[in-house]
Amino acid sequence: MLSDAVRKMVKWASTLSAEQQESLWRQSNYLLEQHKKRFHKARNLKRSSSCNDALRDARQSDIEAAHADYVAYSQQLIHRAEITLKNSWKYARLTTGASKSWKGG
Repeated sequence: MLSDAVRKMVKWASTLSAEQQESLWRQSNYLLEQHKKRFHKARNLKRSSSCNDALRDARQSDIEAAHADYVAYSQQLIHRAEITLKNSWKYARLTTGASKSWKGG
């Protein structure tokens, strides 16, 4: 689910950024490829069936490191999208003359 959420978020942020003529997401396809690569690496690592405890522990630490890398990269992309959203909100207020607070009716 994280993979799908990040994929949609990157596409959305890329479109939003392009509408404002910003280049924050010009390499969005590359970013998605890197995210997918980390996802597949974390998913495809298998647990060790070795009798040697040292090998099993080493494999387990590899699995944990791959998942940590995947989650950290996802968080970076989420943070970057949050910045894009904040900038787009500021841009929309400047171009439309919207007030600072919106009161729905």
